Amino acid sequence: MKNYRFLVPVLLAVMLLASIYSLVSGKVEAQQTYNQYLEAAREYREMDIYIDAQRQYILALEERPSLELNLELASLYEDYGMGQLQGKLVKDLLKQYPEDIEVYELAMDMYMQKRDYEECFQIFDMAEKRGLRSAKLNTAYDAIEYQFYLAADADEVGVFSGGMSPVRIKEHWGYVNELGYRTVANRFVKVGPFSSDGVAPVVDGDGNAYYIDTEGYKKRVVQNVPDMKELGLLENDVLRIYNGSTYGLYSVKGEPIAVGFEAASNIANGVAAVKKDGSWQLVGYEGEDLTGQRYTDVRMDEKETVCRNDRIFVSDGQGWQMIDTSGKVWSKDRYEDVKVFADATLAAVKIGGKWGYVNNSGEIQIEPQFEDARSFSNGLAAVLIDGYWGFIDLTGEQVLAASFLDAKDMSSSGTVYVLTGNEWEMLVLYKYNH
Repeated sequence: MKNYRFLVPVLLAVMLLASIYSLVSGKVEAQQTYNQYLEAAREYREMDIYIDAQRQYILALEERPSLELNLELASLYEDYGMGQLQGKLVKDLLKQYPEDIEVYELAMDMYMQKRDYEECFQIFDMAEKRGLRSAKLNTAYDAIEYQFYLAADADEVGVFSGGMSPVRIKEHWGYVNELGYRTVANRFVKVGPFSSDGVAPVVDGDGNAYYIDTEGYKKRVVQNVPDMKELGLLENDVLRIYNGSTYGLYSVKGEPIAVGFEAASNIANGVAAVKKDGSWQLVGYEGEDLTGQRYTDVRMDEKETVCRNDRIFVSDGQGWQMIDTSGKVWSKDRYEDVKVFADATLAAVKIGGKWGYVNNSGEIQIEPQFEDARSFSNGLAAVLIDGYWGFIDLTGEQVLAASFLDAKDMSSSGTVYVLTGNEWEMLVLYKYNH
């Protein structure tokens, strides 16, 4: 019995050694098999026998999956134009290795080659959300930041306001949103911009003036105003009304606030410009005189508003100046011409026969150098160069080539109307619309 007791540990030791040997042998064999598949894959690739190369790569991955080997397979698909397979593989890798920056770089490179910029920005956003950054990704982003496509077209357009732009198709006006979809049918003879209240003034085919919402439904009606021909932008329940001969400010209930003017702007940001006896003044919601001054002229934008960024451009006949709503002068110089601020960044001004840009303190930020210009909106501004319009960024660098016959202000979602021949087309930046 003692001998048997001695044999038991010996047998156990032998069995353990056998197991270790079997395990090691299996690993060695698996390594050899993997190496054979990988070697064969690379040899086939060198000989341009890509189908067999693909097969061997897949077999190698079955033996030993790894990101490195998957990237090599993706490279094979790219080299031989196997786009569908490459795309499927890249999507699978993004799920398998969501924290690996190399996968995002691969995906970005693939979609850039396909010029699928929408997917490029999606990949960049995915990496950003995971806190993944690299010089390669940043370089790729810089290369595609201002890629665009052209969408909806129209015979005549306005600027975007409240996420909507008026468009004329043949004889009638309607509205499109910032993705180019016609959300309000072309059935009006006259339209105005949407306000922060989400309504826009229109005149229908029967000559009726009222406000509609962003879906085209009648929203608000002004009553008790005789001979009402045209409604203005509605803000804080105050609006401009034209009766066919004079302009006035009214409440939305039709109550007169300040009337009998030769001309008037829309009220916006609490300010309207009104003209009487040949001179202009600035008034507020209650018709009160804001500055106590009279001006030869006041600059309006395409929405017929004068105030944005708490700044207004006025003229005394000796040139244009920038003032605030109290009448304080902010401009350092007198300008030959000006454009109203489109947002809180830079406004276009003309000095020495050329257009440049100033901030709201009147300081020149981009030297006058352009034939014409529009104020900055959403980080971009349209400028005229050698007879064509393009776009610059806030540093003055040209980011969209001057190739358009005309251009409007950029919307908050990266869309803008540009004139390309006889039609206005919507230019859409991919980075804002993916």
